[in-house]
Amino acid sequence: MRSGGFGCPWQRRLCRRGPGGEVCGRAGRGLGRLRGLPWGRSPAASKDFINTFLRCFQRHGTLNLSSRKEVGVVEAGAAYQEAVASGRYARPTGLLGKDDNVRVYWEDRVTAYFITPVLEEVVADRKRRGRGLRILDLGCGSGDGYELLARLPASRVSWEDCRPALLRPGTLDCYLGIDLNEELLAEGRATYGIPGKVEFARANFCEVLPSGPGGSGFDLYFTSYGTLSHCNDAELEQLLVNVAAQASPGAIVVADWLGRYSYEWQSLWTHEVEKVPTMDYVMSYLDPEAERENQQYTSFPLRLMSRPEVTRVIEQAEKRSHARLRVLSFFDRSVFIGRHMETRQYNPYAVPLRRAANCCWNRGYGLISRP
Repeated sequence: MRSGGFGCPWQRRLCRRGPGGEVCGRAGRGLGRLRGLPWGRSPAASKDFINTFLRCFQRHGTLNLSSRKEVGVVEAGAAYQEAVASGRYARPTGLLGKDDNVRVYWEDRVTAYFITPVLEEVVADRKRRGRGLRILDLGCGSGDGYELLARLPASRVSWEDCRPALLRPGTLDCYLGIDLNEELLAEGRATYGIPGKVEFARANFCEVLPSGPGGSGFDLYFTSYGTLSHCNDAELEQLLVNVAAQASPGAIVVADWLGRYSYEWQSLWTHEVEKVPTMDYVMSYLDPEAERENQQYTSFPLRLMSRPEVTRVIEQAEKRSHARLRVLSFFDRSVFIGRHMETRQYNPYAVPLRRAANCCWNRGYGLISRP
């Protein structure tokens, strides 16, 4: 990751598969020059800032280290089932829950900023071929990824600029979302389902990938909100091998993990990554602060990833698939504003910046009002 080796909770990779099995791309762009952050000012300021965090890390040591529990896509089922059954996984307001203002107006728009130009090219290419875009959403849940993609602008624009959506009627050939949770899939079908166009199915994407229309591959293999952190390295390698074997020429892969060096879990920072490959994650951020102390949460292991770790997985997949996988972009979307900044679950010194940002977008506070 960038920004002095630490950053935000989510990090993504975009890869493209070109003709003849080659995945070709451009150099990545980062968020390290955001105004107001120390590394966007001067080398001296950046050094002082990083040293402060390093001293803090040395002083307080390591807390809440994850056990070496093996991570896998099935492990989190009980926790998600618990959240869905309680109603805490729904989308009640912009101040709390999974669909808060920061996710809608910050994280999703940063994601859109990076993937829109790449998808523009693919959509245009498929249009020349006389068909629409074919999308496979891995770990789709209740359709959050589809909603994000449906809101993508037609071109890279400012946050408040309104343009026609990239996936307009006629540009989408098919969308297939796969997940293991039947309740979430049922919600996705009820909300977004269009027979033959937008569909949801139960499948484990670490085992076998479903085919597109007529046995074809897909143009976009999409993951969102840390989906791939449910996979261990062997599963990640196999997934990329399967994608390389199936994908259409020029296909894009959007891969989303939890970033290892996020400040919200500073207690897990280490250079010996093999000793702490995962964290024991809980979704305590879904509840108000007053309710967290008396709430029992089911934890599950999530894979923490840094740039070198992601690179190693891609290199292994290249060797096995005999395809060249090249990164188009490597970016962060939640600098110092991840969900567990509020809970202090993994860093008792975290400042609740996400709450403050959520208020800025809420009705009566300032920036804009949610529809």
